[in-house]
Amino acid sequence: MIAPTDWRELARFNDLHQARAIATSVASMEFESRLIDARGNDICVEYELTYDGPFAVQVPAGHWAELRDVIDELIAEQMEFDVRLAAFHDRRCHRQQVLLAFMVALVAVLAMLGVIRL
Repeated sequence: MIAPTDWRELARFNDLHQARAIATSVASMEFESRLIDARGNDICVEYELTYDGPFAVQVPAGHWAELRDVIDELIAEQMEFDVRLAAFHDRRCHRQQVLLAFMVALVAVLAMLGVIRL
Protein backbone atom coordinates (compact mmCIF):
# COMPACT_ATOMS: atom_id res chain seq x y z
CA MET A 1 0.00 0.00 0.00
CA ILE A 2 1.34 3.40 -0.94
CA ALA A 3 1.30 6.02 1.81
CA PRO A 4 -0.95 9.05 1.15
CA THR A 5 2.10 11.32 1.00
CA ASP A 6 3.65 9.21 -1.77
CA TRP A 7 0.86 10.06 -4.24
CA ARG A 8 1.19 13.02 -6.55
CA GLU A 9 -1.50 14.69 -8.65
CA LEU A 10 -1.06 14.02 -12.36
CA ALA A 11 -4.16 15.77 -13.70
CA ARG A 12 -7.38 17.41 -12.50
CA PHE A 13 -10.76 17.27 -14.24
CA ASN A 14 -14.25 18.63 -13.64
CA ASP A 15 -15.78 15.73 -15.58
CA LEU A 16 -15.83 12.41 -13.68
CA HIS A 17 -16.07 10.40 -16.91
CA GLN A 18 -12.90 11.98 -18.29
CA ALA A 19 -11.07 11.58 -14.99
CA ARG A 20 -11.99 7.88 -14.84
CA ALA A 21 -10.92 7.37 -18.45
CA ILE A 22 -7.49 8.91 -17.81
CA ALA A 23 -7.01 6.94 -14.58
CA THR A 24 -7.87 3.78 -16.52
CA SER A 25 -5.44 4.71 -19.31
CA VAL A 26 -2.65 5.18 -16.78
CA ALA A 27 -3.49 1.85 -15.16
CA SER A 28 -3.50 0.15 -18.58
CA MET A 29 0.09 1.35 -18.98
CA GLU A 30 0.81 -0.72 -15.86
CA PHE A 31 1.25 2.22 -13.51
CA GLU A 32 -0.68 2.53 -10.29
CA SER A 33 -3.23 5.30 -10.28
CA ARG A 34 -6.08 6.45 -8.13
CA LEU A 35 -8.93 8.86 -8.53
CA ILE A 36 -9.90 11.21 -5.72
CA ASP A 37 -12.55 13.86 -5.30
CA ALA A 38 -12.04 17.41 -4.05
CA ARG A 39 -12.39 16.19 -0.47
CA GLY A 40 -9.56 13.68 -0.91
CA ASN A 41 -11.86 10.62 -0.93
CA ASP A 42 -10.92 7.72 -3.18
CA ILE A 43 -13.44 7.21 -5.95
CA CYS A 44 -14.34 3.66 -6.84
CA VAL A 45 -16.69 2.28 -9.49
CA GLU A 46 -19.64 2.28 -7.09
CA TYR A 47 -19.02 5.90 -6.11
CA GLU A 48 -22.24 7.85 -5.67
CA LEU A 49 -21.63 11.26 -7.19
CA THR A 50 -23.28 13.86 -5.00
CA TYR A 51 -21.55 16.93 -6.45
CA ASP A 52 -19.50 18.07 -9.42
CA GLY A 53 -15.69 17.96 -9.58
CA PRO A 54 -12.93 18.63 -9.46
CA PHE A 55 -11.54 15.11 -9.56
CA ALA A 56 -7.82 14.36 -9.46
CA VAL A 57 -5.91 11.49 -10.99
CA GLN A 58 -2.97 10.65 -8.78
CA VAL A 59 0.05 8.44 -9.37
CA PRO A 60 2.94 7.36 -7.15
CA ALA A 61 5.50 10.16 -6.80
CA GLY A 62 8.22 7.96 -8.29
CA HIS A 63 6.37 7.68 -11.62
CA TRP A 64 4.99 11.21 -11.80
CA ALA A 65 7.78 12.67 -13.98
CA GLU A 66 7.56 10.05 -16.72
CA LEU A 67 3.76 10.15 -16.78
CA ARG A 68 3.70 13.95 -16.75
CA ASP A 69 5.48 13.83 -20.12
CA VAL A 70 2.61 11.85 -21.72
CA ILE A 71 -0.50 13.12 -19.89
CA ASP A 72 -1.39 15.71 -22.56
CA GLU A 73 -1.23 13.02 -25.25
CA LEU A 74 -3.38 10.68 -23.13
CA ILE A 75 -6.00 13.39 -22.68
CA ALA A 76 -6.02 14.23 -26.41
CA GLU A 77 -6.35 10.56 -27.39
CA GLN A 78 -9.16 10.04 -24.89
CA MET A 79 -11.05 13.06 -26.23
CA GLU A 80 -10.63 11.77 -29.80
CA PHE A 81 -11.85 8.33 -28.73
CA ASP A 82 -14.91 9.84 -27.01
CA VAL A 83 -15.78 11.83 -30.17
CA ARG A 84 -15.47 8.73 -32.36
CA LEU A 85 -17.53 6.64 -29.95
CA ALA A 86 -20.30 9.27 -29.87
CA ALA A 87 -20.31 9.41 -33.69
CA PHE A 88 -20.55 5.62 -33.87
CA HIS A 89 -23.52 5.61 -31.49
CA ASP A 90 -25.19 8.41 -33.45
CA ARG A 91 -24.82 6.49 -36.74
CA ARG A 92 -26.06 3.28 -35.14
CA CYS A 93 -29.08 5.05 -33.65
CA HIS A 94 -29.87 6.66 -37.03
CA ARG A 95 -29.68 3.26 -38.79
CA GLN A 96 -32.02 1.76 -36.22
CA GLN A 97 -34.50 4.61 -36.69
CA VAL A 98 -34.43 4.21 -40.48
CA LEU A 99 -34.91 0.45 -40.18
CA LEU A 100 -37.81 0.90 -37.78
CA ALA A 101 -39.48 3.46 -40.08
CA PHE A 102 -39.04 1.09 -43.04
CA MET A 103 -40.57 -1.82 -41.10
CA VAL A 104 -43.56 0.29 -40.00
CA ALA A 105 -44.10 1.50 -43.57
CA LEU A 106 -43.85 -2.07 -44.91
CA VAL A 107 -46.40 -3.34 -42.40
CA ALA A 108 -48.73 -0.44 -43.25
CA VAL A 109 -48.46 -1.14 -46.99
CA LEU A 110 -49.04 -4.87 -46.50
CA ALA A 111 -52.04 -4.13 -44.31
CA MET A 112 -53.52 -1.76 -46.91
CA LEU A 113 -53.08 -4.38 -49.61
CA GLY A 114 -54.81 -6.92 -47.43
CA VAL A 115 -51.79 -9.23 -47.25
CA ILE A 116 -51.79 -9.01 -43.46
CA ARG A 117 -54.47 -8.11 -40.93
CA LEU A 118 -53.76 -5.87 -37.99
